[in-house]
Amino acid sequence: MGNADVRLEEIDRRLDEVWEHAGIGVVGAKPRIQRHLDRLRQKEVLALAAVQETYEESWQALAEYGRAVDHTFRLVELELELADAASAAGIAEDAAAFTDALAAELDGWDLYVERLQVWAASLADAKRSDAEETLRELRRYRNALAQVLAECRTAPDDWRALRAAAAVVRRELEHAIDETAIKFA
Repeated sequence: MGNADVRLEEIDRRLDEVWEHAGIGVVGAKPRIQRHLDRLRQKEVLALAAVQETYEESWQALAEYGRAVDHTFRLVELELELADAASAAGIAEDAAAFTDALAAELDGWDLYVERLQVWAASLADAKRSDAEETLRELRRYRNALAQVLAECRTAPDDWRALRAAAAVVRRELEHAIDETAIKFA
């Protein structure tokens, strides 16, 4: 489990970094970030449980284990990047910093949806159909976030109101991601 242990330690370290980064944030942002990080810590625990359970299975299952664990780690690592970008957007002190952070977050969402799409293609028909429906929902929220970014680029003086709009979309995205975890399990 050596590689998995290293990745879990890195995830744990990054969770701590994101929390520290969020500690200097805007009043009221810390509880939301804490809830998100708590969910990520729960996913970290689930990933460790999956590693331990699957590790004990036969050699034939090890190939599937490797793919599943790698997929889970990649998604958790991506969610950490997203949490970091969201935190940066939440504490941005000007339009440029907010726009840059939101653009980085949007890039992360694109990669996240792409990875889920590849994974969904490998699922059995019934689960694939559910996963594709969920992916459409994620893309809709991703597009709403892109709209906020576009509005910020055309009306930078409204960036504070747009930051609030991005937070609303982000909450919906995070909820959809939590629901996605169930469908992709």
